[in-house]
Amino acid sequence: DVIEYTIVYNGLRGTKHSNPTLYTIESDEIELKDPTSAPTGYTFDGWYNGEDEVTTIPAGSYGNLTLTARWKANPVSVTFDFGDGLEELADDTATFGQSYTFTLTAKSGYSLPATVTVIVGDREYRVAVGSTDGKVEIPSVYVTCNITVKAVGVEDSYTIVFVCGASATGAMNNQTV
Repeated sequence: DVIEYTIVYNGLRGTKHSNPTLYTIESDEIELKDPTSAPTGYTFDGWYNGEDEVTTIPAGSYGNLTLTARWKANPVSVTFDFGDGLEELADDTATFGQSYTFTLTAKSGYSLPATVTVIVGDREYRVAVGSTDGKVEIPSVYVTCNITVKAVGVEDSYTIVFVCGASATGAMNNQTV
């Protein structure tokens, strides 16, 4: 009698595959197929037996196998759209499902805004700006598709206080510039 061996497929994350689940020492070479779909935000990165990638099960093989699907998080583009008062940043790439951090720098005569607007698909979110270091961390739950970050620096203003001397006449209001 020919012994049948099992092939167990782990790490599917809700996806399906069409690979065989049994084989024998007499089976022809089995070329492993990719899953029929991928979890949102990920690309299939291969079948693995431990740390070894497995693309085929050669004819003449024997023994039960456990193969694990590996997934690679997709890149997400980050576009910066800054108005007056902020130094420009080059567009960048984040990784799906992972937080993304960048630093804002105000131009001379401007201060950092308290928040930036993060546009993800058709949704807008407000994300805080670090008050002293300008760091902005976009939470991982927002890094799901291409992102646009919008922000404008805050113009600095100063108050001029007029103090009249003892011989001065008339009045002048304080001025904010």
